[in-house]
Amino acid sequence: MRPAGLDLQSLIYEDRLLHPRRYGKPGEAPNPSLDHRRVRNMVPYLRAHAAAGAIGPAGKLQPGDIVVLDTGIVNGTPYDHIGIVDTKTDAAGNPQLINVWTVGYRTQSMSLLGKSYPTVVACFRLGHPFDYE
Repeated sequence: MRPAGLDLQSLIYEDRLLHPRRYGKPGEAPNPSLDHRRVRNMVPYLRAHAAAGAIGPAGKLQPGDIVVLDTGIVNGTPYDHIGIVDTKTDAAGNPQLINVWTVGYRTQSMSLLGKSYPTVVACFRLGHPFDYE
């Protein structure tokens, strides 16, 4: 997100300091080196600062939208994977997601939408934090 002018590392860290209850672990100290990498921390931030829900997976996704996925891994939360909608589409016309799925932490665009796995659990459209209406 940094190339788009959004420093999620700083934004999530600051938001966790200001609103610890939003993140479900009020006694846990924020970790500026790790919090922005965990989907379970990104979702509360996005719920508070992004447009949600209105852009469901019914074909209204736009490049740059954020999609949260449940891959079926039992970890206490359905928010275990995240991707950004790419400009590329797959053979079925579904948008691809830019994400880190593979071993080796390589970012790539993949066809993950429009299938039974993984399950889309949330979609967000995030503006710049200094865009005022």
